[in-house]
Amino acid sequence: MRKKTIALRAYTIPEKSKDDENSWSKNDYEMPSKLERVRSSRICILLLIFIIKVVILSSSLISSRSYKIMELLEDKLRVWLDSAKFVKPHPGVYVLYNRNKEPIFIGETNNMERTFTEYVDTEFSESECKQKTQFYQREFTDNQKERQLQLIEDFRKETGKTPVCNSVIIETH
Repeated sequence: MRKKTIALRAYTIPEKSKDDENSWSKNDYEMPSKLERVRSSRICILLLIFIIKVVILSSSLISSRSYKIMELLEDKLRVWLDSAKFVKPHPGVYVLYNRNKEPIFIGETNNMERTFTEYVDTEFSESECKQKTQFYQREFTDNQKERQLQLIEDFRKETGKTPVCNSVIIETH
């Protein structure tokens, strides 16, 4: 009987013929030579490198087609409902982001606690646009109006447009 072998992981298994279907035993398993093990290891490594390159390439293509996540303030990006209730009652500016982390509104207030509490309690009922809020950033400052205008202008310079919920406000003023 002529033995044919097929590679399986680090061991080879003799290929069955129809007439000796039940003739296998543990002794039929053959350890591959060192050269075969090195070759199969190299193939696995090359395959892994190829997969990693494909993943990196596809993710870079996706990111080049998608928007740039733009964080306008130094403050960390916070989840809206989890922490909006715990803001201090100080004047400042804030940026609201949608689920894609795109800025949708740049606002200013004399009392951030009161403004955010109103937003949370009413679920942005006065603005359908702001109802898309998922994240926010905040910055406490005493010159909130000037800072808001500066942030809107910076956003315009970088993107060529106004945040979607600010465009209504700016056009009416």
